[in-house]
Amino acid sequence: MEPYVGYSELARYLKDNDNATWSYAGFLTLHRDTLLKSPPYLNEWFHLDGRWSNRFLYEVRELDPRALALFPATTIATSSLLEVKSERANNRFQLYWEEIIYERKEILANQTHLNASMDLLGIAGKQNFQQMTSRGCLKTFGETNKLQMSYTNNFDFKNNPFLDKENKDEDRELPNYSTSSESKLGDASGCSDNGSLDNGNEDIKESPESKEDGFMNDHAKLEHKMKFLDMHIDKKWKLPSGDYVEDILYEHAKDLQYEDQLHSFIIDTSNDAIMDLFKDVDHDHIITYNTSPEPELSDELINYLMRYRKFQPNEMRELVNSGINISPYDSKKHFNFHYIHQVFRNSFPVDACFIDLETIEFIRGEGCSGASRQRKNRDRKNPKVRKIMGRKCDGIVRDLGSPEEFAVSEEGRTWTGEDGTKYLSDGSVRMPKIMRDMLFQKIKKHGVSFVKKNHIEIVGFLHS
Repeated sequence: MEPYVGYSELARYLKDNDNATWSYAGFLTLHRDTLLKSPPYLNEWFHLDGRWSNRFLYEVRELDPRALALFPATTIATSSLLEVKSERANNRFQLYWEEIIYERKEILANQTHLNASMDLLGIAGKQNFQQMTSRGCLKTFGETNKLQMSYTNNFDFKNNPFLDKENKDEDRELPNYSTSSESKLGDASGCSDNGSLDNGNEDIKESPESKEDGFMNDHAKLEHKMKFLDMHIDKKWKLPSGDYVEDILYEHAKDLQYEDQLHSFIIDTSNDAIMDLFKDVDHDHIITYNTSPEPELSDELINYLMRYRKFQPNEMRELVNSGINISPYDSKKHFNFHYIHQVFRNSFPVDACFIDLETIEFIRGEGCSGASRQRKNRDRKNPKVRKIMGRKCDGIVRDLGSPEEFAVSEEGRTWTGEDGTKYLSDGSVRMPKIMRDMLFQKIKKHGVSFVKKNHIEIVGFLHS
């Protein structure tokens, strides 16, 4: 009966080798696979190194009480107390244990993904099940459980000071997963954002419910859940109340039947229903945190701008043809008034807004967003897998000759109110998602610090 997982390997190593060749480093190298699957599941490398070095020295003392006093502690092979302390003082095993910790997290992440996939019992669940099986993760989980089943509650813990009897992490067990060798599932395949599965050159048809525009089918719910589970707590936005923004948005969005901007963890601060999800003490912080001040417009300039809000072409034609009476002209006072008139006088008012930006072009007519396309294809490695198109929108402000984008525009023929389809579908769901992709494009290219330092913002226009 062994007191902890890895005890038998440690004892066997010391018994099978001459005491002159005992080596802590040699034991770690020889039994790495066992240590990978053995408690304690600690998150600091020096805690793991301290635990196993103490276990090693304790067993050396048990087998040969004279060993620690006789060994000269001059070579790597020497497993004396001074040598082990020297190795640890130089952080020799830091990389070794950090790789162990990383692989454990990777296994647990894959296991969590598998658990969520199997809960859905759909195509996506089977797909991830096959993927985890092909990677050998299930075999690793099964071996871990067999090792943990070898524990005994009857072992005398009092005589061994290096057991994890008071460590809560030691008691944490990996969930039990098993699989039949006869299970037959389809080949692992890629999945596109629109719910279609790509398996080599074959297309698996979508279920009828997934064809409904914006419906959150099982695959979409799985993707949303995986996105949330992949978030590290240190990367989440912590509010003054102690709550995390991502946790609140996920809890509300996970049961929604149709796609919403909340599935992309986007907060519309003008939406009372969304702001009501948060505590009152957090409202001001959410609205004001890391935001740039809005430009101030005089009432006179706003009233002048509203003069051009015409609904009939003849009314607009009469207004722009009447000209603008500014005399004498003062650029500091009258530039904005003259600019407004010039913009509406041109046949393409939106394009005129970017006339002073020589390297910017305005893409119109249901163009595909390059930033959205990059995000959708970020995991595409196989040329046989169909490339996914980016989201379409009425207008895109793009850097000339490159896929880098800065703004998105959606236009409606008439304004039908905040309950209109254009506002709810394009303005509240599609456009914020594209803006998110454009912002991520900047972060990926320049880094978070550059984006914050230069106050880079993505602009969305909703016209009617």
